[in-house]
Amino acid sequence: MFRKISFTLIATVMTAATASAADDMAPLHQTWAGPYFGLHAGAVFGEFNNNFTVGPGPDKDFGGPSGGVLAGYNFQHGNLVFGVEGDFSLMDIRAKTSGVGKFKENYGFSIRGRLGAVMDDYLLFVTAGWAFTDKYFKFSGGASDHKWGDGFTAGVGIEGAANALFNLGPNWTKRAEYIYTNVEKDNQTVGGVTTVSGSDNHTIRATLNYHF
Repeated sequence: MFRKISFTLIATVMTAATASAADDMAPLHQTWAGPYFGLHAGAVFGEFNNNFTVGPGPDKDFGGPSGGVLAGYNFQHGNLVFGVEGDFSLMDIRAKTSGVGKFKENYGFSIRGRLGAVMDDYLLFVTAGWAFTDKYFKFSGGASDHKWGDGFTAGVGIEGAANALFNLGPNWTKRAEYIYTNVEKDNQTVGGVTTVSGSDNHTIRATLNYHF
């Protein structure tokens, strides 16, 4: 069900984020400064680097949809925009070792700084901060466990006015961005067996945001 709903959201938001720039030349409400809230949807691809004492690490990685909410605050000085943003994400990435067990990461959140430059009606930006991810491991037919992992996250993106989409007003923006997240490797004991779990995740997503 989550996959079906997520792919519907991805299609909707991606369509919004890639609509013709010519229709959106009316400027954002004169400034990027202030608070904003948004929805995001996209796809995430995980590269697990796990292992455990009873067997090799994952032999199969699977990517999947992601979606969630975000909120932030911008400051602006001339064409320079800087601020802070937090997001919460549901995702569906997993890996497995045949006959041994499986790893999953289904949700997480991040807190990041953003720094960008205004070019015409668009904001080009970089972002970096810290992410926290729920890590789940289950032995085949046996014990399972959840543990929070954390690590560095960074990305780049472009954001612009979305006032022509669905008859939205000038307070709306659309965004496309790439986010890299390193979930650091650490020990996780499951059923008395020590596993080492971590991953490198790559997210491509679109957002639709409202600026207050």
